[in-house]
Amino acid sequence: MVNNFIAKLLTHQITDMEEISRNAQLYDISFDSSCYAVAVIKIDNVSELFGDSGGDSDMGQDDFTTAAVIISNIMQEIISSEMTALMSIVGKNIITFTVYMDDSSQSSLDKLNNLLLQSVHSIDANFKIGYTVAVGEPCDGPLSLHLSYEDAMQTLEYKFIMPSAVILRHDMLEKKLTVSYNFGIAEQQRLMHSINSGIFENTKAVIDDIFSVCFDRSDGALISIVSAKYLLYEIVSCIAGASADMSEKISEYTNGIFNSCADVWEAKKYILKLADEACGKANRLKIESTLKTRAENYVNENYMNMSLSLTEIADNLGVSAKYLSAFYKKHSSFGLQTYINQVRIQNAIRLINDTDMQFKDISSEVGYTNFRTFSRVFKSFTGVTLSQFRSSQS
Repeated sequence: MVNNFIAKLLTHQITDMEEISRNAQLYDISFDSSCYAVAVIKIDNVSELFGDSGGDSDMGQDDFTTAAVIISNIMQEIISSEMTALMSIVGKNIITFTVYMDDSSQSSLDKLNNLLLQSVHSIDANFKIGYTVAVGEPCDGPLSLHLSYEDAMQTLEYKFIMPSAVILRHDMLEKKLTVSYNFGIAEQQRLMHSINSGIFENTKAVIDDIFSVCFDRSDGALISIVSAKYLLYEIVSCIAGASADMSEKISEYTNGIFNSCADVWEAKKYILKLADEACGKANRLKIESTLKTRAENYVNENYMNMSLSLTEIADNLGVSAKYLSAFYKKHSSFGLQTYINQVRIQNAIRLINDTDMQFKDISSEVGYTNFRTFSRVFKSFTGVTLSQFRSSQS
């Protein structure tokens, strides 16, 4: 079949001119031009072809076949109105047009570009198909067609950083690849510092700056797709590295970007979500690192308050009583209520030693509302009764 012949030619499975001539004669094809260019159309999404709104999981081979027929018929008709073109289908979702060019000049490429634009407008006006069009550099003969095809396939990848582009042209792309960005130590430290501060707005500002320099330039300059993907990997690694449990999932996070994000702006949303999570973890870490000390300080300053409770301490520290109780017990060998009693009994001992106050007055002074409770707790800590303790100190 002619489709298989062209597909093999484009993918460099045929490298002998005699074999090319033999197949050309068999399929009545004449390679009589001195210049060719390959246009590649990649079908990305057909979920809405028949009015559905499902995701990729709903897309079957029949839907792709239908979309390929629609695209190839419309493009074949429009391109062939002014230029000779051989259509072929390579794999499940790749359509190619090998176009016979007048020459390799800018005007010839612009002519092809205009025909492709007409095709795109016609398809988009009548069908809901997600697809990308790319054009490779012109080549000088059938043996070089694979080079133009490879150019076009590489150019397709730039849809990731140029999502609004209608047609991606390798010749135009080469002129725009002037952005060089090094995510060096200074930038990494700036991002890490913003995350460790726990302030998401600061982290977002750093990420906004990076994306502005690399992906949202007013001069239209571009970063290479390889550099772009490596930069995204480094940003994700830096964010995840700020948290021990997140650092174990770097591969999972980077796969999430490259497998589920259609373009760099979806990738940015994904990265900002990760950054928000990392900032939240940093804030919790800061809280936890001082929470035990702050809880104990509050008790030391307020133990004489008879209404002192776990809820009051937790409210003052900005956490829930349940969380504070579990946290304190986890980081101590006893609960927070035990610490409150410990502080109160220590101060009761001080008053017994330094004053002649009555036991009931001491009980109230150190925060107990019930003298019996005070007596019981005192004995549990000291091993003796109040009277025995005072006598032993005489």
